[in-house]
Amino acid sequence: MNYYEYEVIIAYRNLESFEIGYTGFLIEDTDDQAQVRTFLSHINSNSNYELIAIEIDKKPINFSMPTDPKVINTVH
Repeated sequence: MNYYEYEVIIAYRNLESFEIGYTGFLIEDTDDQAQVRTFLSHINSNSNYELIAIEIDKKPINFSMPTDPKVINTVH
């Protein structure tokens, strides 16, 4: 089984101000992408924000690396 760090970048529009914003997440997952698919299935447009685009980049990681599974939210 292969392990990856998935970088998810989301572009969205604030429907009150019509300003465009970005947010990013790092998710560690296997090649079946179960965590990534579950995470993305819960993201959708609502009355406050409109999703414009979602970009996903994956980078192989070594399972023996001393990290815990994580989801990191960084708002720009």
